[in-house]
Amino acid sequence: MTRQFIRGAAATLILAGGSLLFFGCSESQALESELNAVTGGQALVQHPVDLSGTWKLNPDASDNPRELLGNRRGQGPRAGARPDSGARGFRGPGRPGARRGGGPGDRNLTITQTDETVTLSHGPRGSITLTPNGQAVTNEGRGGEQQVTAKWEGEVLVVEHRGPRGGTMTRSFQLSTDGQQLIVANKISGGPSGETVEFRTVFDKT
Repeated sequence: MTRQFIRGAAATLILAGGSLLFFGCSESQALESELNAVTGGQALVQHPVDLSGTWKLNPDASDNPRELLGNRRGQGPRAGARPDSGARGFRGPGRPGARRGGGPGDRNLTITQTDETVTLSHGPRGSITLTPNGQAVTNEGRGGEQQVTAKWEGEVLVVEHRGPRGGTMTRSFQLSTDGQQLIVANKISGGPSGETVEFRTVFDKT
């Protein structure tokens, strides 16, 4: 009698456990289906840091990429040229309001973040919305279509542009310790010249 009771109890527990597993899987599958319906089948992105805001270029704290390239080639500044001339978005001292490739909007960067995307806007130069999961989007650049990807590496947002001629530009966005500056490490490689240039751009929070 006792053995029959124990066997019956064991069978009941096994059936109950199987039911729990079944219903647990069903609930999990239902939740996954609901998330897929909301996100279109794409995984939600967890942003480790908030880069959103309007950022103004700080030319004094930023590198001049054309100067770096000229020094590497041993050319130095052109005769009669101002020390910092030639770099887009950089303005030399004593020339307030001078234009280099665009107006004041070129000197600002606006970043907008949602639960899934990051949008980088350079004012008149246009904007691009990225999902930082490594998925490529097509963007129309100066030399044609570019494939652009974004991903988080720790608290650094890494954006890579691949041009139609094989050149790449990688920009790594990182906040300063106090959160008042946005530091962008830029690396340009490949392309017709085959040279690699690395420079830093610094933006102040407005």
